[in-house]
Amino acid sequence: MKKYLLPLSFTLIILLMLVVALISVLRMNAISDRMENLVNERNVKVSNIMTMYVAARERSLILLKMLSLEDPFERENEFELFNAEATKFAVARTSLISLKNSIKELELLDRHIEYVRIAVPLQFQVVNLLFGEQFEQAEEVLLNTAIPAQNNVLDHLTLMLEHQDLAARASLKASEKMNRRTAQYVYLLTILSVLLSIVVAVYVIRTLKKDETELQAYSETLEQRVKERTNKLNLAFQDLKTSQAQLVQSEKMASLGQLTAGIAHEIKNPLNFINNFSETASQSLDDLQESMSEKSKSLESEEQQALQDTISEIRSDLEKIKRHGIRADSIVRSMLLHSRDNKSEYDMVDINHLVEESLNLAYHSERARSPGFNVKLQRDLSSSSLIAKVDSLDISRVLINLISNGFYATQCKSKESANDYQPEVSVSTRPVGEYIEISISDNGMGMNKDVIEKAFDPFFTTKPPGEGTGLGLSMSYDIITKQYGGEMTASSQPGTGTTFTFSLKQAG
Repeated sequence: MKKYLLPLSFTLIILLMLVVALISVLRMNAISDRMENLVNERNVKVSNIMTMYVAARERSLILLKMLSLEDPFERENEFELFNAEATKFAVARTSLISLKNSIKELELLDRHIEYVRIAVPLQFQVVNLLFGEQFEQAEEVLLNTAIPAQNNVLDHLTLMLEHQDLAARASLKASEKMNRRTAQYVYLLTILSVLLSIVVAVYVIRTLKKDETELQAYSETLEQRVKERTNKLNLAFQDLKTSQAQLVQSEKMASLGQLTAGIAHEIKNPLNFINNFSETASQSLDDLQESMSEKSKSLESEEQQALQDTISEIRSDLEKIKRHGIRADSIVRSMLLHSRDNKSEYDMVDINHLVEESLNLAYHSERARSPGFNVKLQRDLSSSSLIAKVDSLDISRVLINLISNGFYATQCKSKESANDYQPEVSVSTRPVGEYIEISISDNGMGMNKDVIEKAFDPFFTTKPPGEGTGLGLSMSYDIITKQYGGEMTASSQPGTGTTFTFSLKQAG
């Protein structure tokens, strides 16, 4: 019987270690599945709330546009868009209600429905007044009651987004707590396994009177195996956390990509009409000029010159419309490219050229959005060639977001400062070892230490409700740090300005 004691002991130890490993893997898989389900459900809720937010805001804008239209047919077309946004809002709300919601979320939904029941009748009252051509009464109802009521709806949707953010943080903390308990459980079983191994080893020594040196060597070997198994479990745990973070980032980008693609497609059709009609108008103008060339001979020279000047002005205006239409079309295509799930291989990109291109795009976009916008642009680009293997769309998205934030900060300070204030935004690039360092600075309002610490948190924003979602800096930070392994930092002095700096590895 004694000759079977040692093999039997080793067999029991191996089985125990296998049981420990199996329990650990099952526990990890259960936690992973639970977190994946929570993340998916949370992303669906956020997507629905964002859809409701955009639809509610668009309905207010459509009512304002209908108020400014004189043609009843144009008002009828805008009313169809109004109904389409109402449908989107209702579908998103139905989807949100159908999901599994907590008591707090149900309370928020009930309060949201109360706000909607107040706002919707007021909006249809405005529509009825407009179709009855009672414009003054429509304007009074819209500005004094309908828009404030709709703003309550938007503010409450923002509150629902903040609640989703808090719920996501709570879920993350719960997951971390479960992971710690799992790790403690694994460590405890491992220690028990080691202790049992030692007891068995001592028993085998006393029973079989084996050589002490051989037994000690065997015990050290066994302990080494236990440590290796523990290290493997730790590595698996770290891989699981990394996968969870990548899943959250992927779902977040997918939701925003769908929203961007929808907006870009809606802009695409009227933009095509503008481009096509500008070209058709140019051809019609050529025909008109050709047909009037003979008739204009009967006119006096001054009248002929005035006619030619008018035709030239119209032709110049049409060329400007066509040129800006083509530029707008390229911007829409860029938006569609940004919204796609890019899985292609990275390309060698000239960072200086990409920075210059992104700066110009952000500047002209801001000028188009705010006609009175003015800012001094400073460029300090490295004289050496800076090449990185990246996706140019990803890095352009980060640059445009940081530059646009700088524009916004200078605009806010310009409204509160004296006339001698000169808004300024500067960009710089330089090589730092094997990395490329890109900095975007502004002389705007600046941020205090508490805001800087939360700047890269999802859904955190210092902008008023309706002007920011709090996702821009968070997505930029994830792109640079998680997708490209770089770093992103922010430094600021209140009242002086802010500087964002991020790094990318040079292509070697």
